[in-house]
Amino acid sequence: MVGKNAHTAVTCGSLSLWNGDSFNQYALGDAFYHGNRAPDSDRRCADPHDPGRRCAQTTLLSAMAHDFPGTVIADYYRATGGSPARPIAALADVVKARAPSSGRRRSRERDGVLAIHLRLGDTLVMADFDVRTELPALCERLKGADAWAKATRHIFADVDCATVPQNPALARKVRYHGNLNQGTAMEGALGAPSTTMVAAAVCAHRRRGWRGRRVSLVTGVHGRWNPLLVPRNASQREVDDMLARQVRLSCGYLERMRENLRARAGVEATVVSGSPDDDFVALASAPELLVTSSRSGFSKAAAAVARHLGGHVSEVHGAHAGNATCA
Repeated sequence: MVGKNAHTAVTCGSLSLWNGDSFNQYALGDAFYHGNRAPDSDRRCADPHDPGRRCAQTTLLSAMAHDFPGTVIADYYRATGGSPARPIAALADVVKARAPSSGRRRSRERDGVLAIHLRLGDTLVMADFDVRTELPALCERLKGADAWAKATRHIFADVDCATVPQNPALARKVRYHGNLNQGTAMEGALGAPSTTMVAAAVCAHRRRGWRGRRVSLVTGVHGRWNPLLVPRNASQREVDDMLARQVRLSCGYLERMRENLRARAGVEATVVSGSPDDDFVALASAPELLVTSSRSGFSKAAAAVARHLGGHVSEVHGAHAGNATCA
């Protein structure tokens, strides 16, 4: 089924997992946690308060606020004056303005919907990479500038990437550092957590007092432009093929997730996928929230705001890798 991109299927049934190209380079977690650093590309050169400033003098936060007016990032920038202090209270105020009932929906019974953030797309592709062809190429990209972690470039500097297919330990290391460099590595999983891990985390959240029976899977395809997934010189067809692959893997994962949550945790799951701002506000304003323990700034910021607003927040982590159920 064709979604918002003319040549690429981006839907699971009637649900679109992709927002099109309008949010290219929009990174809410980066803007909040790394907003004081220099912009990443030439697109982020203008400060909304001084359009004549040079790129080297502006920040990631101010550039994103300029490039994406009317968004959460723009509202946060305006509320803080571009301060690098990262006040959670200011971000929480932005969320409350967009979800006015967020501060009044704290049920003492704790029987409401549990929101679960699942970053999909890039988190699934690396685990799907072919060990004979795609992992050696990823290994080579981890040696260069496409790996933002200097430690990763050092680790792979002297590695013979041609040996990856014959070396399972090296192949796993490549997948791990690929995920680490896109902020998705977590204990017990390479990329997205297993459906069993999430079900176990839902059971753990129940043991902490949650009494609900419904969960909302807030998700979407992430990382279409990630140069670790698609080389910078890739053709448009290759980019579109990668997006279609991310959506296909994500749809299958979500179906397995719904089945596993029903069987293991006794809950019914619905899937929600909106714009990055819609998803962030839904998560940050949720009275009950479950996020992964990866390095995703988006999840981390949503969890921080949810806690600030009085929500109950749990994490999926390596301890949930067992075969537990809620029974």
